[in-house]
Amino acid sequence: MKKSLVSIILISCFLISCKDNQLEKKEQVLKTTNGQINFIEPKKIQSNKKLEEFLKFSFYSVEEIDFTGDKIPDFICRAKPNSNRQGIEYWINSDFKIIRQNAYYLDGFTHRRFANLDKDIEPEIFETEGDEDWIGYTFYDLNLETGKKKVLLYFNPIINDNNKNYWVNPENKVNIRTRNNNSEIELFCSLKTPILNEEDEDLPKNQKSIPVIFFEGQHNSNIIKQNIDNNEWLSLDKIINLTKK
Repeated sequence: MKKSLVSIILISCFLISCKDNQLEKKEQVLKTTNGQINFIEPKKIQSNKKLEEFLKFSFYSVEEIDFTGDKIPDFICRAKPNSNRQGIEYWINSDFKIIRQNAYYLDGFTHRRFANLDKDIEPEIFETEGDEDWIGYTFYDLNLETGKKKVLLYFNPIINDNNKNYWVNPENKVNIRTRNNNSEIELFCSLKTPILNEEDEDLPKNQKSIPVIFFEGQHNSNIIKQNIDNNEWLSLDKIINLTKK
C-alpha cells in the first residue's frame, strides 16, 4: 500500500513537472514572436449633444479614437474652416478636457494612425502629411499634460512583397511589422536607406539619416528599384538613438 502511494505521488510530481516545462517553453516562444501591430484608425462619427454644448461651434468633422491609452474613446474635433480653408482642431479626452488645439489646412492632407510601440500605455501617432508636391512620414508622441506633439522619428515606410519594395501610401491598409522580444517591441527596419537623396536640405534637423520601417499590407505604388540592405530588428527607442544627430 505504501509503495503504491509513493508511486502515485512520484507519477503526479512527474506530470506536474512536465506540464510546468511545457508552460515554460510556451512562455519562451511567446516572448520572441514575429508578427505585426495593428494600427487603430480614428473613426468618423456624428457630433453629439455633449460635444456641441462643450465646444459651442459648428463642426466640420468629429473623430473617435483612444489617444490617451485608457481604453475609453477620446475625440478629435474640427471646427468649420474659414474662407482661407483654415480651421482649428481640438483633441478632447473622455473627461471632456481639451488636451490640444492646433490649426488645420484643407489645401494639404493629414492622415493619422495610432499604435503602442513602447512600454507606456499611450499610443504613438503615425502621421502622414503632405500635398500634391510633398509627403512626409513621422512618428509622434503626444504629451497629455502640455498638449504638445513631439517628433519621435522621420522615416520611410516600405512594404516588402515577394522581395520587391513598395512605398506605403496614405490610403493603404497596413500594419507595422514587429516582434515581441522578451517584452520589448521591436520593429523590422533598415538604418541604411538608399532610397532618398539625403542631402542636408532633405534631412530633418535632429536626424542624421532617415531609416526604413517595414510594413505589411496593401500596396499600389511603383516598385522601388534600389536595394534596402542591413535589415534588422530594433526597438523604436534604439532606432531614434541611432539616427539622431
